[in-house]
Amino acid sequence: MPIKPAPAVLRAMDVLECLAASGSQAPTMSEIARRTGQSKATCHSVLLALAKGGYVRRDPSSLAYSLGPGLISLGALASS
Repeated sequence: MPIKPAPAVLRAMDVLECLAASGSQAPTMSEIARRTGQSKATCHSVLLALAKGGYVRRDPSSLAYSLGPGLISLGALASS
């Protein structure tokens, strides 16, 4: 029986890829949920976890999300 990837990790990757594809136009949680096909509740939970790790950040005035500074060190390690 093959091992399947963890659904929560796949959802988090979908969110990060959505944000990366958004460029400078940071989407709201509702937009991310729609683009990734996730429910708003699931998307909110994923965003909270990613924000806690610094992998995404939320603009308090626009409520939009963007990639966070926690990805910098990961990217640097991956490129070396």
